[in-house]
Amino acid sequence: MNEKYQLIRDLFGCYFHQDWNLYEESWRVILAEALLDSSENGLRELGSEINKLLLDNSDEELEEMRFPVFGCNYLPFDDGMNTRQWLAEVVEIIEQTLRQRATDGIGDFSPAYLKHLKQLEQNRKS
Repeated sequence: MNEKYQLIRDLFGCYFHQDWNLYEESWRVILAEALLDSSENGLRELGSEINKLLLDNSDEELEEMRFPVFGCNYLPFDDGMNTRQWLAEVVEIIEQTLRQRATDGIGDFSPAYLKHLKQLEQNRKS
């Protein structure tokens, strides 16, 4: 596999492995926790890599790549999305994270924001 997808493989293999939902029911919270460990540069690079993936591949190719290429065990269909829609939402969350960091002026994803995100996810389920 092309090295240009290394950041995506790292994210999905580490955080969306076969047991991901034993730790947290929401993929959004798992992603937020993953972003805690990422530098601003790393987030920009990951967002760019996902955008490139979206541009270079059809919906069918993205579906076929999700597990065998990226090791991602999250199934977007469980949440009413296809892989393209999910990846676009991942990019949006990355961009929101970068905006949040810039607004907070702290340069890192705030643990208080993670708590807030978990609360939002609980409210979504209600």
